[in-house]
Amino acid sequence: MEYVVNIEDIEVALRELGGENKAKDIQNRILTKYCNEEIPSNYAHEKSFRQTIQRKMEDYCPQAEGFENNNKPVKFLRVGHGIYRLASVTESINIALPEEIREPETYIEGATKEITVNYFERNSEARLACIKYYGYLR
Repeated sequence: MEYVVNIEDIEVALRELGGENKAKDIQNRILTKYCNEEIPSNYAHEKSFRQTIQRKMEDYCPQAEGFENNNKPVKFLRVGHGIYRLASVTESINIALPEEIREPETYIEGATKEITVNYFERNSEARLACIKYYGYLR
């Protein structure tokens, strides 16, 4: 089966995914909805299919290099590595002062990052033995 990646299908897929998601999830939605869950025969493999989707999205993404020269409207925003958001979702969020908020609104947040830190405790007896033997360094 052949399929040509197009902006309209990408927008539909991203809208169905809640307005923001990873390129891989967008690809999977397109595969399910338009390609009978198979990589189209006109693409070499899954990675080339996903890269085509991302290149199409980058054509309409202001964070892409050279965007200001391509005369295309903003349709997507890159909000993390391989994570895209529909620009229309962002435009619908109005910033208001706390006293102006009448009803709570739902906001889509950015990517989650896990940070791991190692902390090493010194053995106070070993430290004192070292100082006693070598002395203080200045």
